[in-house]
Amino acid sequence: MKVPIFDLITGNPTGEIVELDQKVWNQPLRRDVVHNVFEYFEHQGKSVWKRAKTVGDVQGSGIKPSPQKGSGRARQGNKRAPQRKGGGVAHGPVPRSLEFPINVKKRIMALKCMLSAKLFEDKLVIIDSEQIDFAKTQLLNEIVLPFGLDKLCFVIPQDPENENFERAARNIKNVLVKRPQQFHVPDLLRNDYILCTKQGLIDLETIIEARIENNYRNKKIPNAARIEEKRENFYDSYDNEIIKPILESDELEGYDDSLPLQI
Repeated sequence: MKVPIFDLITGNPTGEIVELDQKVWNQPLRRDVVHNVFEYFEHQGKSVWKRAKTVGDVQGSGIKPSPQKGSGRARQGNKRAPQRKGGGVAHGPVPRSLEFPINVKKRIMALKCMLSAKLFEDKLVIIDSEQIDFAKTQLLNEIVLPFGLDKLCFVIPQDPENENFERAARNIKNVLVKRPQQFHVPDLLRNDYILCTKQGLIDLETIIEARIENNYRNKKIPNAARIEEKRENFYDSYDNEIIKPILESDELEGYDDSLPLQI
């Protein structure tokens, strides 16, 4: 899968072509996984601090308001009960954290799905570099002017040479600058176009591959690459330790392969 590279200043193709990894940029869209991962990022660090008074918190004694029988009305056991005036709340809010865990494998899958979706919609643009001469908002505003009111997300290298581009983009509302380590599903959903630099694309694919590798590290079930590597090492050791010593032994000297095997 090959994608052309464009120049940041002029917007014209540079003549270079970058090849995208099929394992990252050619995944089917899973709306359920993307929604689940988006909600995971939305609820990170959020908590509810409201608290309602229950039956044990409101003021009042525990005396029985009325006799059990004889009045013809419903029986009442506590004057602080939720159905009575001034009573506690039955199922009110309590302080709690809104965070919930999610598998790393699902987060990686959602990221691949959204990257593939942006590529399919032609809303992924690969640029040669993000370097500009001056950290001026007016200069960058002229560059992104053809996109109009569309929201743009620039993926720059993990370690850029200078911070001119990041400083210039601070005061532009529809421009967001992210590094590959910070780039994830919410950025893909909130922005219309993703403009990724050539080095930023390499860093992003490297980080995704490292996340997949770390997910299978020290696990009981290794991934397919580890299984294949282990199988190759096994056969190599089998040939070097067992077959090769037999063939190089002195007992086989003078043996003729053309003669029939004698048992």
